[in-house]
Amino acid sequence: MANIYRKSEPETREVEVFGLDLHEEDREALRADPDKFIRELLEPEIQKVNAVSLDVELTNSLTNGGPFASYIVHHTVSGEFASDVEITRREE
Repeated sequence: MANIYRKSEPETREVEVFGLDLHEEDREALRADPDKFIRELLEPEIQKVNAVSLDVELTNSLTNGGPFASYIVHHTVSGEFASDVEITRREE
């Protein structure tokens, strides 16, 4: 059975939230290199991103040709040059 546990105590973090609308013309660039696409998209707002995490629904949509939707981008900053981006589907 799976086991989940906290690896450290929570730290004070800053979280920014962005909206992201993906369109058909974005599909090929995103499919070719999701990490690069997201980093370049965020570059004007976020200079250094350590990690990019994508919602499973988004990756499934890339592989099976499903429709794109609106997503939420959570940018978490936990220190200087410690920045992570998570992209999840926006609740309708």
